[in-house]
Amino acid sequence: MEGLQKQLAHAQREQNDLNGQAELTRKRLTRAAKLTTALGDEGVRWQASADKLAGDVGLLVGDVFISAACIAYYGAFTGPYRAALLSKWAVQCAELGVPITEGVTLRGCLASPVEVRVSAPSAPAAVSQAADVRLVRYRCCSTLPPARR
Repeated sequence: MEGLQKQLAHAQREQNDLNGQAELTRKRLTRAAKLTTALGDEGVRWQASADKLAGDVGLLVGDVFISAACIAYYGAFTGPYRAALLSKWAVQCAELGVPITEGVTLRGCLASPVEVRVSAPSAPAAVSQAADVRLVRYRCCSTLPPARR
């Protein structure tokens, strides 16, 4: 009788262990399914980003050319004059067959979205001016001798 009770106790412990393992496995499978779904959604987003970047590569030379012109020539000009220069350069690029992003700006090409958000998220004109000044100031400072910076 005592041997059967030991066997029963051992079988019950084993059953409890197996039930615990089964529950743990169910929880892991649930989490794995959620992770798989989330990664699938992320894969779609990454693919969209990769497709956008692939399209932007063809416009890179023209956009950087326009940005370099902005840095070289903007200087202390007013906002309206800068906009006029930019539109004139865009027209000339189109005439010469240089592909550029429609509505290209210095800020759009060289400023990161984080910089734009931090500088002035609610005032687009202030964001544009801050980005232009920061980028142009870098160019002006880099042309000065180190002793005058």
